[in-house]
Amino acid sequence: MNNLQTKSLISDIKEVVDYYESNGFGDDDTRSICLQQLEVIVPHQCGDHSKCKHERWCTFLKVRHMHPTWNDDEIAEEAAITSRRPHERKKMSLSEAGIAKLTSKILSRFNINTIDKIAGGGCSIFSENFWGVCTKFSEGKHLNLDHTDAYISINNLALCRIGVGNIQSTHNNVSA
Repeated sequence: MNNLQTKSLISDIKEVVDYYESNGFGDDDTRSICLQQLEVIVPHQCGDHSKCKHERWCTFLKVRHMHPTWNDDEIAEEAAITSRRPHERKKMSLSEAGIAKLTSKILSRFNINTIDKIAGGGCSIFSENFWGVCTKFSEGKHLNLDHTDAYISINNLALCRIGVGNIQSTHNNVSA
């Protein structure tokens, strides 16, 4: 994968998660559509549109529905021209194992257990609460996450304090 393909992959993931967040956040059907699309992003970018279900994210499907008599090569050529990314006429070339591995990595992070927190985390009460608690524990200091263990501990403590579960136990473990 080159940098442009990586950027496209990230952009597609972001678009799907943003769609879920703004068009039915918490709705089971919209969540299902989001997760289905996340599962087919890698094959889609490799040129396999057999699992694509939503024209919103697949120009190939749009062109197929507009021109049902065209063969796959004609559809792919037109889709490349009319795509919102016309500069990307080359598809990713990954083996089946590569597609499976990359898809597995995406789905390990974006799944039924995490998608609501990810989609709602950009600007949510949970996010605001997290940063508010971080500010409380750091006494209003700027948080420098990359350079000292103290700030990482403060963030871990804030996450444990505002998380669901035994707050006192997690507070004592992190404080120790």
